[in-house]
Amino acid sequence: MYADIDALKTLDNETTLGLVSNNYHPTVQFVVDHFEIDRFDHVRGRDLGVDGFRRRKPDPHYLEETLDALGADSGVYVGDRGTDVIAAHRAGLESVFLRRSHNDLATLDRIPTASINDLRDLPRVLEQIK
Repeated sequence: MYADIDALKTLDNETTLGLVSNNYHPTVQFVVDHFEIDRFDHVRGRDLGVDGFRRRKPDPHYLEETLDALGADSGVYVGDRGTDVIAAHRAGLESVFLRRSHNDLATLDRIPTASINDLRDLPRVLEQIK
């Protein structure tokens, strides 16, 4: 787990947070529960089986489902893969690309709304996007 995850605490009271992952939903829920990451109002991983495989990002299915669950019609999606940026745009969301050591040299097919290297920069970026 990355140390900057605590930056999400600063957003708890300011915004609604959801987590959408291409990992299987039981795995995502296990990680959230195991590490006691209780900052998310909704958590969604992909379904098991062929339908879940087909609905992986960049398909916006799970992002749109999460927006519905949160009662939101707009938002910002933060991700560390090019498929996250594409899925965000397909869902009508702003995108923030999170650079990490595993994707530091990645080139993106779609330009994100913003890029950050640390989640602690997210509040500042969100203010700029508003």
